[in-house]
Amino acid sequence: MQHGNIIRAVLGSHPEHDWLSTTRKGVTTFYHQQDTDLRLEVGYDDDDVHTRDFIEPWANGFPNPKATSYYVYLYYRATLIEDFIIAYVDGGRSGLPLPEVGTNDVQQLKYRIAQIIDSGGELDRFMKQAGLSVLP
Repeated sequence: MQHGNIIRAVLGSHPEHDWLSTTRKGVTTFYHQQDTDLRLEVGYDDDDVHTRDFIEPWANGFPNPKATSYYVYLYYRATLIEDFIIAYVDGGRSGLPLPEVGTNDVQQLKYRIAQIIDSGGELDRFMKQAGLSVLP
């Protein structure tokens, strides 16, 4: 599958209905039900930490100002297609996609990745509280 088709498959998917997840040895894998070669992986060990003490105004304005960012890896079969960074805010209560540098605007692909891995179902509430918005 070509890179563009992979990205379109992620963007065109429904986060709650098209993806299933499993966790093993500290890694959560989200896989697409229609094409199980398409998956996201999130690890929570030291190798997967982007920044342990993540500091950004939009990320630290919650009741618990502690934020940590992690890598999320998009794979097709054994090939790493792209990686993303998700900042877990409010002491880890929700994972937010990083906005474009110098703005509070989040690309649609980053938002979709965050939706897929959003286990608490509160992504939109936390994004609103952080002042983040999704680009059209």
